[in-house]
Amino acid sequence: MSVKWKAAGALSMLVGLSLLASGCGSQGENAESAPTESSESFPVTVKNYYGDATIEAEPKSIVVLEQEEVIEVIQKMGFEDSIAATSYIDVGKQKKYLPEEYVKGGDVYDGDIVGSAPGEVNLENLAEYEPDLIFAPDYADDDVISSLNDLAPVVSTKDGEDSATDIITNAFLALGGTEQDAEEFLGEAKRILTEFGDSVGAEELTMEEIYVAEDALAAPPTSTNPFIESGFKRGPFSEQVVEDGNPNPVSISWEELDKIQSDLVVFAGTGVDAEALVKKDSRYERLPAVEKDLVFFANDPQYENSSSNPPTPGGAQHFVDTFGAEVKSRLSD
Repeated sequence: MSVKWKAAGALSMLVGLSLLASGCGSQGENAESAPTESSESFPVTVKNYYGDATIEAEPKSIVVLEQEEVIEVIQKMGFEDSIAATSYIDVGKQKKYLPEEYVKGGDVYDGDIVGSAPGEVNLENLAEYEPDLIFAPDYADDDVISSLNDLAPVVSTKDGEDSATDIITNAFLALGGTEQDAEEFLGEAKRILTEFGDSVGAEELTMEEIYVAEDALAAPPTSTNPFIESGFKRGPFSEQVVEDGNPNPVSISWEELDKIQSDLVVFAGTGVDAEALVKKDSRYERLPAVEKDLVFFANDPQYENSSSNPPTPGGAQHFVDTFGAEVKSRLSD
């Protein structure tokens, strides 16, 4: 996933889910010590893209910067009481897949909200939490990572490719788990999505996610993954992204709007009214997805940003219960 797209906030609904099949290596590949019992596993060393991070003992004060996938791992590993701060102010509205108790003021998490975007990381503020473990995005500036490392061990991704599965795996390792734990966790999310796909006949349907701008359309990188993991086939534009292996979006001119022939289409845009822009084009009404009532816009209430859910069991179930339920309802009409 390109740093440029994520940092700019474009198509934020696509950020969270990367292919569940990636990022899962053999057990023990990423950690020097990974016994099954958390209390016996420390110290543990986790391999990050910038170097190793060693967690000497069970963490008591964890700061999570943007890597919301980690929250569910922390809960599963029994460290929920150790979360001191996270970076999502609107977690209750925009991150609905997270357990309600992790909203600020909830039964488990009553910590603070901290800035995480470029220029927002306040090291003095973070130091007040006396963190002994920090989860941070791999697209943070090198000097930020270095400064965070002065506060506490920083765990990010192994390869620096902003992979959700990678940060999930490293989170398990950092908290005393194993790569097998991570694989089972990711496998449960995959099972939930696969069962949903089977229930709607997803293998017979194609879908696209299209980014809308004033001057052009685009198929974003790593698009459609929650659907693909459910069994939907990629439409030609999304397939081109995969075939090209390009971290940047595939551009589509407005003149090519009628070439979007997939059964299901999601339109999204940043700083524009995607729905108004698309619907004013006379060719819109002739799209197969329109005729099948399978067009969605990122701001639709039933969509709920659920395509941004991470590849966790909670994220997958929320996707199925919200957007998936709407798709299933429309397909059954």
